[in-house]
Amino acid sequence: MLVPVILAGGSGTRLWPVSRELHPKQFLRFGSDMSFFQQSILRAGSLSEEKPIVMASEEHRFLVAEQLRQLGVEAHIILEPCGRNTAPSIAVASAYLSKALNLPEAVMVVLASDHVMDGAQSLLAAVSTLASGVVGGAIGVLGVEPDYPATGYGYIQCDLALEPHNNQLWNVERFIEKPPIELASELIKDPCCAWNSGMFVATADTFVRLFRKYCPDILEACIDALKGGSRDLDFLRLDQSGFTQCRSDSFDYAVMEPLSVAADGVGILMAKIDNGWSDAGSWNAFAATQPSFGDGNVLLGEGEVVCDNTQDTIIHSSGRLIATLGINNLLIADTGDALLVAERSREQDIKTLVQTLRQNNIGVTREHVRVHRPWGFYETLDDAVGFKVKRLCVHPGHRLSLQRHEHRAEHWIVVSGVATTQINGEVSELGANESVYVPRGVAHSLSNQGAEDLVVIEVQTGSQLNEADIVRLDDPYHRS
Repeated sequence: MLVPVILAGGSGTRLWPVSRELHPKQFLRFGSDMSFFQQSILRAGSLSEEKPIVMASEEHRFLVAEQLRQLGVEAHIILEPCGRNTAPSIAVASAYLSKALNLPEAVMVVLASDHVMDGAQSLLAAVSTLASGVVGGAIGVLGVEPDYPATGYGYIQCDLALEPHNNQLWNVERFIEKPPIELASELIKDPCCAWNSGMFVATADTFVRLFRKYCPDILEACIDALKGGSRDLDFLRLDQSGFTQCRSDSFDYAVMEPLSVAADGVGILMAKIDNGWSDAGSWNAFAATQPSFGDGNVLLGEGEVVCDNTQDTIIHSSGRLIATLGINNLLIADTGDALLVAERSREQDIKTLVQTLRQNNIGVTREHVRVHRPWGFYETLDDAVGFKVKRLCVHPGHRLSLQRHEHRAEHWIVVSGVATTQINGEVSELGANESVYVPRGVAHSLSNQGAEDLVVIEVQTGSQLNEADIVRLDDPYHRS
């Protein structure tokens, strides 16, 4: 039995301002029909018919559920109350599979939710090779055939292939973490070297044994968080106090590095994939997977872009026109509420820039203009002292919570669809061009019982116009 495990809890700060805390890069489409997360789910489906395990952030639970629903895919969704890097995520998944589902011999394939690949055939061949090799207790890692001396990736150094006739399975000697350009240039000449994709294959029991040997504190904290977890709708929520006490560490540092140094008899195997892989972890890395529009320029997003005497520049527009003249080697990313202009060589500093913005409580690091909710989404159209204007989109069969506000009143104007409103206990229906007033302090709810999206303009007036001024009285999505 082969069970895919999708790690979907990352924040994707290096792709800011398009990637935000509440809507990180794995859930973005970047002009595609499907998000990175959805593409990874489909790749997992090509590897196995078993339900995947999705490790996700509590804050992204409804994004995960909605994007799975769009694909018609069921999954074990495990929610992490806070970010603790990849080691705790894999520890939880392996303990859940081994103990909760009682499948210790199941082969886990740990996949990222935000990588780019061309097709799944190379991945399928490599996983199949590793799955056979790890049954005896070894652990496998997916390596990537390098095509340039990348300094942002780790490297895997192997000895001769174990199956020299088909060059499929390799014995790993050591891991090299993000080398300088001189060493990277030498490594890519060695046919026994590969990029470390951060994707692993082993039985659930092997993962548990490795955690118990090299970082037992992480394993015990994760087991406690599982034991104290609770079911909520389609989710398994880890116990917050237990998981919060777990230290943050990557699987490479917590397990693979000490394992490779120890050489204690646990084999580390590698199979290569060669399918246009990229971790899309930065603007340059993602742009390398996209076609050029001439003069080395890469144009992304849905907005119009006009380039004149512009070379080797990445431009992302979410809507409005961007025109460039006489520039080169720049990164321009516009999302309507934020604009980033940077030298492409400084892209690794974007993460530090985002941290600075957070420290100054600048909200554009957390939310987009469009904010997704379990019932649909809203967009802020105007925001000033004393009033705010939003566009709400409520999907068929969904409703907002029954709630009231202490500091604001609201006007709802229906643009399209049919709104069913409940205001102070009175239920009514509103069609296009009809409106209703919601006084301050009155219990109210809005639902869509029709077959098409309900679009409403909401005008808020009052002294406090933020999400903190919501008192939920009844919520179908179990939010506090």
